[in-house]
Amino acid sequence: MRSSCRLLAKAQDWLAWAGSAAKSRAPLKRMREVLHAGLRLGVEVPQVDELRLEIRRREWEEQAKKVPACSPPDFKPLHKLASSIGVS
Repeated sequence: MRSSCRLLAKAQDWLAWAGSAAKSRAPLKRMREVLHAGLRLGVEVPQVDELRLEIRRREWEEQAKKVPACSPPDFKPLHKLASSIGVS
């Protein structure tokens, strides 16, 4: 019984830590630390999967920010070419 109470207290502490990290938009390194601690709890906690998804979403956002913005294509040269060969 005592070990069950300790495990429950450990899981509740982890839930508070994970909630705090998520609300404060902690750095991804910190979020991964929280995730790994949740995976080592010894009990299945559904919020571990939610945290994993949040980390993946934020990783995707970070990668998307690194992609250079694309400007619309310049069609003027194509219009000049088309008019030079008689196509309108």
